[in-house]
Amino acid sequence: MEFAKYKKFAPIARRIVELNHEDVLSKLYNYVKVPFIPTFEEAIRVGRVLSATRNAVVATHLTMEHYKTRKKEQHAVSLWFNPQGRGFLFDPNGEVDQEGIWVVYKYNNYETMRRIFGIRTSAGVGPQIDCPHTPGYIHNGGFCEFYNLLLMEQWYKDLGDHQANIEHFPSEHYEWMREANMAEYSTSVLKRVFHDV
Repeated sequence: MEFAKYKKFAPIARRIVELNHEDVLSKLYNYVKVPFIPTFEEAIRVGRVLSATRNAVVATHLTMEHYKTRKKEQHAVSLWFNPQGRGFLFDPNGEVDQEGIWVVYKYNNYETMRRIFGIRTSAGVGPQIDCPHTPGYIHNGGFCEFYNLLLMEQWYKDLGDHQANIEHFPSEHYEWMREANMAEYSTSVLKRVFHDV
């Protein structure tokens, strides 16, 4: 059963992964001092404002649409802006359309988003695609919030808020992220962030 191995944190994991509760997501990303802006277009705007004087990272969601049923689901991504306002969209899945089943709602694909928003995007297969199945934790494809958080934590460990070229940071870390034990990492994060539950 999905989430069961999180034990007392199972309801929190479900609120993050399935229900997309903004209060829980804001607390999760506040752990690494990153704002969570649920609307992608607003997250782009906020990221560019914040990056006027410094590197800025914003957590957000893309709405994905099933190409046959038109069912919509939220998918976690993060935006990384340098002080010149140039940005990078990190998608834990990479630039894949989940075997032709899901498309980015309103924009259809990343090529269109690059043209509209003037940002670079993940290319190829992202680290989440290679994530092994973890029974009792989060089902396949559901660790996207935690992959974003893992990358954000690494940013602060490696570089802090220094003026390094942040727009290249996400794509430089794909390989080691593929090896991350996401069941273990997500459990650790839930215990650290939601210890007061």
